Amino acid sequence: MSEKDAIKDHIQELKKHHEWLHHNMPSCFLATENSPLILEVAHGLIDLPKHDNFILLHLKNITLVITVDELHIDLKILKKVNYLPVYSYESYVSSSNLPNTQAKLYVAFLHHARVGGGSEKKTKPERDLLSEILVHYPEVSPVELYHVHDSLSPKILEGMNQKEKEELFHLITRSIIRDHLQFYLDDHLKLFFSWKNVPRNHFLTYVAELCKRHHLSIDHFHGMYVPLNEKDDLLVMHLHLKKIDQGFSRDDFLRELCFLKFGRLKDVIEDHFLTNEIIDGTYTDLLKAMLGFSHQFLVHADNNVYSLEHIEEATLRYPELTRQILTLFQHKFDPSNRRFEHYEKEKNHLLEEIVKIDSGNSSIDIRRKNVLKTLILFTDYCQKTNFYRENKCALSFRIDPKILNFTPYDRNSKFPELPFGIFFFSNKNFIGFQIRFKDLSRGGLRTVALPKEQTSWEINNVFQECYNLAYTQQKKNKDIPEGGSKAIIFCNIHTLLKEETEYLIKSQPHLSKDALDQFRQDFRWKIIYESQRAFIHSFLTLINCTENGELKAKQVIDYYRKPEYIYLGPDENMHNSMIDWIAEMSEKVGYKPKKAFISSKPLLGINHKEFGITSFGVHTCLKTVMHHLGMDPQKDPFTIKISGGPDGDVAGNEMALLIKEFPKTAKIIAITDGTGTIRDTKGLNFDALLHLFEKGVGIKFYPTELLSKDSFLLDITSRKEIAGMGDTHRLIRNENNKIIDTPIPASEASNLYRLNLLKVEADIFIPAGGRPRTLQQANISDFLDSHGQPTSKAIIEGANLYLTPEARHVLEQKGVIIIKDSSANKGGVVCSSFEVLCGLILSDEEFVENKRQIVEEILAFIESIALKETQLILKTAEEYNIEYAKASDLIAEKINFFSYKILDHLQNVNLSDSIDDPLNQCLVAHCLPILRRHPERILKNIPDIHKKAIIASFVGANTVYKNGLGWEPSIHQILPLIIKNLI
Repeated sequence: MSEKDAIKDHIQELKKHHEWLHHNMPSCFLATENSPLILEVAHGLIDLPKHDNFILLHLKNITLVITVDELHIDLKILKKVNYLPVYSYESYVSSSNLPNTQAKLYVAFLHHARVGGGSEKKTKPERDLLSEILVHYPEVSPVELYHVHDSLSPKILEGMNQKEKEELFHLITRSIIRDHLQFYLDDHLKLFFSWKNVPRNHFLTYVAELCKRHHLSIDHFHGMYVPLNEKDDLLVMHLHLKKIDQGFSRDDFLRELCFLKFGRLKDVIEDHFLTNEIIDGTYTDLLKAMLGFSHQFLVHADNNVYSLEHIEEATLRYPELTRQILTLFQHKFDPSNRRFEHYEKEKNHLLEEIVKIDSGNSSIDIRRKNVLKTLILFTDYCQKTNFYRENKCALSFRIDPKILNFTPYDRNSKFPELPFGIFFFSNKNFIGFQIRFKDLSRGGLRTVALPKEQTSWEINNVFQECYNLAYTQQKKNKDIPEGGSKAIIFCNIHTLLKEETEYLIKSQPHLSKDALDQFRQDFRWKIIYESQRAFIHSFLTLINCTENGELKAKQVIDYYRKPEYIYLGPDENMHNSMIDWIAEMSEKVGYKPKKAFISSKPLLGINHKEFGITSFGVHTCLKTVMHHLGMDPQKDPFTIKISGGPDGDVAGNEMALLIKEFPKTAKIIAITDGTGTIRDTKGLNFDALLHLFEKGVGIKFYPTELLSKDSFLLDITSRKEIAGMGDTHRLIRNENNKIIDTPIPASEASNLYRLNLLKVEADIFIPAGGRPRTLQQANISDFLDSHGQPTSKAIIEGANLYLTPEARHVLEQKGVIIIKDSSANKGGVVCSSFEVLCGLILSDEEFVENKRQIVEEILAFIESIALKETQLILKTAEEYNIEYAKASDLIAEKINFFSYKILDHLQNVNLSDSIDDPLNQCLVAHCLPILRRHPERILKNIPDIHKKAIIASFVGANTVYKNGLGWEPSIHQILPLIIKNLI
């Protein structure tokens, strides 16, 4: 055949395939914008048999797939292109079989860059529809919804009737303001969904794998990432599904789909259990959560033996036992398949099987047995969970604290007192805990997001850190009715961040370094905010109840069956916008504390940093200790070193107080914060520090021209790679009255950053920022001079757990006066407690109108109790010849002992309605002066449980402050006398 004839035949065949496409492919495939691709498909059909019926063409920003329709073909395609970013996936199936075959044609377009949407000109029906939808969601910006509409490919809407379009835009609108999956699955298995900020890497593959696992095939598949704004986007999908066999369960499918974004992350557990279909995706998520808890539970026996990898290995080695443990969990908590009557028998059988484990290596067997037993303990002591809820952002569990009695190590050495309640939270981005030591409790919600290296070793201590902070809070809260609690969200997002960054680079290879850095920063905060919302959502599910303690949430089996009223406060990485969101969410779902669920709200709360609440108590302790040392801060010059920068709450406000009250005697000679460290033994410039405090910036911004001779500033945030030196940081120093700016190697910078504050000598050290356990037994020698003497005479702990108990002991033995955290920085919780009382007694308008007076009265109360306690600590330590930290603990224990005895006595007492009743006199006496103007509201608005707690804490605290530790009466006998003496 001549070349001319061959070309003619090719053109004829091309025309034939082109005509076949127009007769057999759906109309949306034949859209004008697809014309060039349709020709490519027609060309591909000519050679399709030669390529084993699978052609994959990489064009500019798009991959074209031409193949035959077969079961799970979408999954096959996505796996072949999983190294490329996919912003949009469109699939089309012919209406009839290809000529001379028994299969239909399957064509897919995969876009690797953002695709454009439809016309920006909306029709009147579309405008009317969007306007009607916006009426139901006043918090949604019309601009955002219109932008999504205009960006959405019309192909996603192809084949939808009006009702389905309305449903889809309701889903889209809700997904703009919610983290949960917004979906609609009809009886014909037509699935529409919209989801905010879904990871791009592999996610479409996860969806296809999910359908396969649940015995579904995908007939039609359109999905695209729609930009919402500069930082956020929505994944909008439209799928036509079909049952393969009778193994499909609608509830199981939706439960796994709804958690796909929050649970799926490729790891050894998924590779083994999910890939091999030992358990399904939902129970894989449950197993990961249980292993995360087991790690926190066991790691203190030996952090090498019980590393997370070793804990996972035990389940990989015994997958069948692991599966049976998950079935045990199901029989206890699955509302649709609860078999609790068999629970004990099944549990005992599993324990017997675990005892039989014998691999010939006893040490490894002990580890594996402890891991598997802990999984059963977790199931046994779990009291309620949201696991069987359909739509959730994190898994949450209430754990009976008695589980701590079964640790394979001395529990008292790590957890000396059993808490009242433990909540555990988990999704792929974080683990979290909330621990409280009393039914009515208050404590901060801290979010921790550390660099990758620090995350890897700090993750061993999440539960212990939360416990220690709550235990400290319990001692700190001795002056208020609420017991101590703490909540921690520990983020671990580095794997996800790495994947998403790589994805971005593939889709935008020419992106600048600055743009990538900005993306990483934005992504980090996006995940932090999302984790905080997930924590709160899953927490409220387990505590939001009616008056009789019945949970409002469905699909939760509750073995605790009591109401729980918990109060949070802001802590690390908690911004005003999130505080408002938490308060509004609590009120929206009808949780009894309403907006009082969290304190320090911008308008109807008291911002601790704005008013220097916590630092006011620290400052009072400082002055009291200085007088005890024979120093008059108004007359005698003294030096201070501080951890925490001018932008910090406690540190910044303490600097401001020192500057305001002691401008002529105080010298702040060293500061370390997250941006750097500085030293100037002649004293840092007060005007410059106040300027940094007012601007809210770190110490690296200190004007270096003000450094005196031999002083320096290290900027730890600056990083520059220099040939021959590697990574370097800026060190600015005054050398012979000349400012020199030089780079120093990262190792040298790290050493200087770590040691500067500890080594420099100052009269007083105020740790007012920094991670827990910063000063511990391993590095306590860094706080000693060349003669082995401490570099400060006194330490006022403004930061929680900055010193370990061992470090305190060493320094106190060397003569350092230490006022520990639970005594020094209790001002914040006191303020939050009064904030709740104000919310119960005053209207919103009254609170806002009198806010300044309320703050002044709270500060006066903080000053009074800080002075009383510090004086009692100093007196008790000398009188009993004990360490100051020990005296602080004994005072807290004594106050709590009296308070709890009184509270126990009051449990069955009906409080009087008379304001003249001695108990009610104590109630009123505890209230701020501005609240005492409304005695009738005090008696009417405060719940009885809260009244009794106020009375008990008021009597307990004031009894100890007045009489010291040596007084040992019987509370029941002399309660009336105590009250009479105190009023």
